[in-house]
Amino acid sequence: MASSTMEWHNVIGTKGPELDELAQRYHLYPLHIEDCRQRLESPKIEEGESYLFTIIKCVKLKPAAA
Repeated sequence: MASSTMEWHNVIGTKGPELDELAQRYHLYPLHIEDCRQRLESPKIEEGESYLFTIIKCVKLKPAAA
C-alpha cells in the first residue's frame, strides 16, 4: 500500500446504497462488499490492492447487577 493516509467509514446499515457507493469510489473487491452485507461475517483484516479491508465486531458491556 503506497498511501499513508487513512479514511474511516463507519457503515451501520447494509441495505442502502452506501456500500455500493464506497465500492465504486474506492474500487473495492466485490467479495469485500458481500462480506459487509453478511451480518454473521467473522472479524478480519485483509489487504486489497490499495486498501485494508476490516470487519470489526463491536462489544457493548453492560454493568454488573448489584
